[in-house]
Amino acid sequence: MQENEQLIELYENKIKELTPEIDKLNGEILKGKARATNPLLIQTDLNYLDADIRIMFFGQETNIWHEKHGDFLYHGNVKKLTKFYSDFFLNENYKKHKSPFWNGIKKLEQEIKKELNNPTVGFVWNNVLKIGRGKIGFPSKINPLTNKYFKIVRDEIAILKPHYIVFFSGPNYDKLLKYVIGEFSIPEIGSFDKRELCFVKNETLPLSFRTYHPNYLYRSNKMDNVIAGIVNEIKKQ
Repeated sequence: MQENEQLIELYENKIKELTPEIDKLNGEILKGKARATNPLLIQTDLNYLDADIRIMFFGQETNIWHEKHGDFLYHGNVKKLTKFYSDFFLNENYKKHKSPFWNGIKKLEQEIKKELNNPTVGFVWNNVLKIGRGKIGFPSKINPLTNKYFKIVRDEIAILKPHYIVFFSGPNYDKLLKYVIGEFSIPEIGSFDKRELCFVKNETLPLSFRTYHPNYLYRSNKMDNVIAGIVNEIKKQ
């Protein structure tokens, strides 16, 4: 599949610069579970490419991603990581997870189909921060290396050409998001507070939205309203 080949070529080229820097960080500075784990390297399939509506959605960061000898350390093997992504996401093993994040994605799909006369919907899962660490939490010492050596999200968007993007990253990640996609504006959506739901607009993006992480949306009873707001804007297109 041409898109997957382009993604793998992108990753192989970029990871050559990244790997020695991560190895140095893990070997000399970070210890234990604070060390860098592996990047989220995405793939796609015909369920996405042939869909009536193609959506790329973003979480914040993926920690503990693909183990090596049981310790979740960085190894940077592109073939292993793209296969791991395919086995988890493209084979829909994520649907077995009952976490708020994945429940939010399933709800978004259900509401789009309900409100837009049952179109086919294809998803690609991505992250604002491509590399996490071996435990939960923000990878503050890792992310500068990601920004310098592995700035690939705009390329991923260009290759996969989503119709819509949803950033489930929350307003506190907006500064980090600027490193990933460049400068952007956040026009308001109806009566929503911009922290809760807004557009994300720059010259490279399709129609894009930013809202809170689903964990927060469910805890604050905002999920239904936010999903309705996103779907309503998609209906206008």
